Amino acid sequence: MKIMKKKGPSMSTRESNLLMILLIIIGTYVGLNYLIMPKFEDYQSLSETLVNDRIRLEKIEEEYRNREKLKEEAKNLQYKVERLKETLPPFISEEKIILTLGAYAKKTNVTVSSISFEEESAVQADLYISGEEGNPEEMDQNLPTVWTKSINLSFSGTIASLYDFIHKLENNPNKIFVRQMQLNKSEDSELMGNMQLEYIAYTDGTDDESLQLEVPSTKGKSSPFTSYEGYNKNDSIPKDQEDANFHLIINKNLKGPKFSLGEYNHPETEVYNNGKNQIHGKLIIEQNDDQYTYTYSLEKNKKTQTKGLKVKNGILEMKVSAFPRTGEDDKSEIIFNVENATGKVLEITVVGDDVKNPHFKSGAYSGKVHVKRVSR
Repeated sequence: MKIMKKKGPSMSTRESNLLMILLIIIGTYVGLNYLIMPKFEDYQSLSETLVNDRIRLEKIEEEYRNREKLKEEAKNLQYKVERLKETLPPFISEEKIILTLGAYAKKTNVTVSSISFEEESAVQADLYISGEEGNPEEMDQNLPTVWTKSINLSFSGTIASLYDFIHKLENNPNKIFVRQMQLNKSEDSELMGNMQLEYIAYTDGTDDESLQLEVPSTKGKSSPFTSYEGYNKNDSIPKDQEDANFHLIINKNLKGPKFSLGEYNHPETEVYNNGKNQIHGKLIIEQNDDQYTYTYSLEKNKKTQTKGLKVKNGILEMKVSAFPRTGEDDKSEIIFNVENATGKVLEITVVGDDVKNPHFKSGAYSGKVHVKRVSR
């Protein structure tokens, strides 16, 4: 006996094709969303990470290539900090004040009859800048603090000597303010009066520096005033040249930059360059009434200012302090260019430079420029 199987409905070829296409679409969707897309997203993330890493690597490589330049900039900034500490030291020394005022009085023929000191006062730096008075009981000496000391000075002298005395105070490395002045005319036509000066110091809670007077050893010497080992009387600008408008110092001291340009004893005005070979410097100066606008630069380091300048007999002065070369390895030199649009003569005095191969060399000059070289 045969058993007959009942036939069910069968799919047509068209239906089979549609089902196959549907399965392919479903498989493709599942593959894209659950297999391929996660991998693609991982690939994109890795690609972005690679690009960012390459950018960081390029920056690191650039910083590595510029490491010597960065070291030089850090060294110059540290030097400037030390120079600014000369302007705002972390202490006020009455001994130093007396010696300074006595030396200035002697140089300018001003007679100082008395010096008296008032109590030292202190105020937080932010209050000092805003002109407010602080409460001493609320002071925190771990915060930036400005210390002031007033000095009352009785003096006599001529108008010219008094002018020179005040000018020396203005050019002192420390910040000194003339707060008050009273003048009277004496019987011999000299001026007599009183002057109130104010000395400034600054601490920020990290300074542990204090005044130290270093006295060289006098062992084996007939007089403590004879030259000591390492003494060099030519290490600074000659005293009669301190009043110049601009100063270029070519330094043989390895502790500081090779070249510094600015106003004498005003470190905030200085620009630096530590070039061991040839560098270029420039001074551009213009006049508008009694004001001068000038820009001086050492390579890319520059500074621009507008202010009144002291003019002597129609002459603006620039002093260059240099030294003979220290040896064959000393190849540093500066080519100095000037654009003088003032109508006045700019006199550049080069002091103590190497005779055979000078550090300071004249570049392109426009306007009235006169260069002279003198020995120390």
